[in-house]
Amino acid sequence: MGLNDFQSLIDTCIRPQLSGLSYSSGGAVDRYESIYAALSRFALANSLSKRELVGLFKAGMLRDFSRSKDLGNIGIINTEQMMSCLAISKSQLDEMFWSWRSKFKDSICCPYFRYCSICASAHRHYTVFQADGLIKWPFHSLPLKDCCDYCGKSMCYEWSGPLLSHPFRCAYCME
Repeated sequence: MGLNDFQSLIDTCIRPQLSGLSYSSGGAVDRYESIYAALSRFALANSLSKRELVGLFKAGMLRDFSRSKDLGNIGIINTEQMMSCLAISKSQLDEMFWSWRSKFKDSICCPYFRYCSICASAHRHYTVFQADGLIKWPFHSLPLKDCCDYCGKSMCYEWSGPLLSHPFRCAYCME
């Protein structure tokens, strides 16, 4: 097997094909990592704009329009395409969307994007960060933030807001 054949084999395994286009998965997805983190790394790895990212994965609107904007809503995504592009299983995808806690999801999820500054600097964000009751991330002993340190603005945890416009950066001041 030649070097070109080997590289082709690697590319086939890590770059899913969609409509003739090839995408990098953006790296391994940790257990309980959020959909925001996985999509952001995917966008960065493939130089995708927010519009391209949303067009690739968002399937449509729900009957309850108020929940159609929610980034944590598995009902509005193309699950097969997401599993293929991100190279994840159905159970990993479910963990990204609180499917294991669906009865509590609406009452405990913060509508604003919350993050640990150390995790964000490593391009990581976990679903549990959106739990309203979690004030401090125990792994780093830091309080979770819900606004930018530089401009003080918050971003909603949704598809239609600016959150996905600049992955792992403030969409308002770009810091």
